[in-house]
Amino acid sequence: MNTLLPNPVIPPGLKKVPPFPPVAAKLLQLLSNPKVEISDVAAVISSDPSLTTCLLERANSMEFGFASTITNVRQAVALLGIDRTRLITLTLTAASYSKRVTTVEMTECWQHSLASAALAENIAHSAGAFVNVAFVAGILHDLGRLALLVAFPKEYRNLIRRAQEEHGDILDVEQQEFGINHAEAGRLLAETWGLPEELRVIAGRHHDHCDGVELDLLRIVHVACRLASMLGFGIVPPRIQLDISVVIDELPPQASKSLRKTPEDLRTEIEKRISVFS
Repeated sequence: MNTLLPNPVIPPGLKKVPPFPPVAAKLLQLLSNPKVEISDVAAVISSDPSLTTCLLERANSMEFGFASTITNVRQAVALLGIDRTRLITLTLTAASYSKRVTTVEMTECWQHSLASAALAENIAHSAGAFVNVAFVAGILHDLGRLALLVAFPKEYRNLIRRAQEEHGDILDVEQQEFGINHAEAGRLLAETWGLPEELRVIAGRHHDHCDGVELDLLRIVHVACRLASMLGFGIVPPRIQLDISVVIDELPPQASKSLRKTPEDLRTEIEKRISVFS
């Protein structure tokens, strides 16, 4: 499993990766306060014209079917609610970031993030815990891989082929190629960009083995990430093919109940979820 190095060497190319949009980092910090005011959230979103346009387009889509046209951000946030607004805005922001490089590998990485987010949200709802942050944590868990793909698109494509041919651990191959793996890169970038502590932990440790039996956000995302890859939403196929029930059993019974389906049914369900954002 991944072991974080205390002071990993940061490749020069990674330092040039454009920062995650400041409005997104500010929104994450703001939404970490359970008593946040709708007007404050609307003000942050309104400071970004592109995000404002996207949010209003989504709010007025057939998906929500509001009776009248929504014309301002405050109205949209009030009708959608804080949690759904967080989900939509952060997903749209991450999607725009992933589009900096239009390669098959970036598309696969983005689909993996969406599938992990949908699975994490399923687990959270089943458990009745971390419901308001599980989807966002799933979206951002592979932030480091997105950054490596932006910084080194050709090199990362070759790296994936090498990992597939050698059946190697992708983290080890990244370490050999760049002097840093995507989990370490994600943690460092999350710290640099001022993302909340819980998201720094998720970005840096989502491949780590989870000890004990406590259901925390890291375990939710860890299991969701593994399941996403096992269901075909991955960059590199799992080195060891397990029955998905083996991974699901790492969760408490209550938390895993929404996942007790055939792999085919679960994959179809996730495909429908991610199609909204793809």
